[in-house]
Amino acid sequence: EEDELFVGLLDVFGFENFDFNTFEQLCINYTNEKLQQQFIDALVKLQQQDYEREGIKCDHIAFPDNSAQIELFDSKRGGIFSMLDDECNTPNGSDAKFVSKMHDAFANKMLMNGKHAKEFYSPPKYGAAAVGADLGKEFAPLQFVVQHYAMAVQYTAHQWLERNRGRLHSDLAALVGTSKSPLLQLAFEVPT
Repeated sequence: EEDELFVGLLDVFGFENFDFNTFEQLCINYTNEKLQQQFIDALVKLQQQDYEREGIKCDHIAFPDNSAQIELFDSKRGGIFSMLDDECNTPNGSDAKFVSKMHDAFANKMLMNGKHAKEFYSPPKYGAAAVGADLGKEFAPLQFVVQHYAMAVQYTAHQWLERNRGRLHSDLAALVGTSKSPLLQLAFEVPT
């Protein structure tokens, strides 16, 4: 009816999806997944509990539950980030091996909430309509798709192991190594 009251929610998080989604976009989108979960927990779930406790009549508000996506990313036993760390520590590890291991692991993995990982993770779909289809075949072994709460995003794991290691650029390390501070000189000693 026209005179019913309602509450609308505005999604204020900056979700990114480009033709070529890098490690940085994955980190940004993961952060947005966590923010979305925090927002829903703090605003919707707790508010509904307050209404129930105070005896205020309120219809149940349906909201997206992105706990499966969060688990896909940060599960200590086989999440995207732990698998990336493992591949960084593996002799002869590579971006392609990392993606291949995810394809294998998530094809059969059950998540804690009873959902299947393949609902939220998949190898890319190729063809003219595929996101990033014009990027070339050289990136095909590096691509995977994550179904975020907002949309599906195809990522390309080009140079992810190197980026995940978090090393300083050699020029920056050399610059800091010339500091007047003996501690910084020692920590960033320039090889001769």
